[in-house]
Amino acid sequence: MNMIFRLLWTFIYARIGPRCSVTEETRLSFRCWFTDLDINMHMTNTRYASFMDLGRVDMLLRSGAWKRMRAAGLHPVLGSSTVRFRRSILPLQKFHLTTRIAWWDDKWIYYIQTMEVKNETAAISIIKKAFLDKNGRVPMEKIINFLGYDAPKPPIVSPIDKKNELDLALKV
Repeated sequence: MNMIFRLLWTFIYARIGPRCSVTEETRLSFRCWFTDLDINMHMTNTRYASFMDLGRVDMLLRSGAWKRMRAAGLHPVLGSSTVRFRRSILPLQKFHLTTRIAWWDDKWIYYIQTMEVKNETAAISIIKKAFLDKNGRVPMEKIINFLGYDAPKPPIVSPIDKKNELDLALKV
């Protein structure tokens, strides 16, 4: 339930905070509250995904892409998520979340998100996402235009190649 307040704050921050481009990395700061903990007294693993959702929402809102996409009837859907946990985030600890678009192909857009505590990586994630409209999946070329991405397509990075191999192995 406490994520609803953080979501509301993300919407407020996106409205009053600095604009961004989807070509740049965004950064948000949070604190680990007691409601974020599991029985081991560190942030529960499901909360990482919730914070990463907020990072992607923030990027879409502050870049203006969210408004354009909603007007066109587009909505994002998660295809897969791979998270590597490195360090615990402890009660009351401040942490930072960075979000960036790393690559895309004809069906998916790939985000790399990192959570850091005291300049050390606590978790890193590769998120694979598509966008749908009333007719189904929207071609990624159209999405890239909606996002306002005007830089050259970045080269694929090795972790994304490996993630695609894993996704194929898990396909049933």
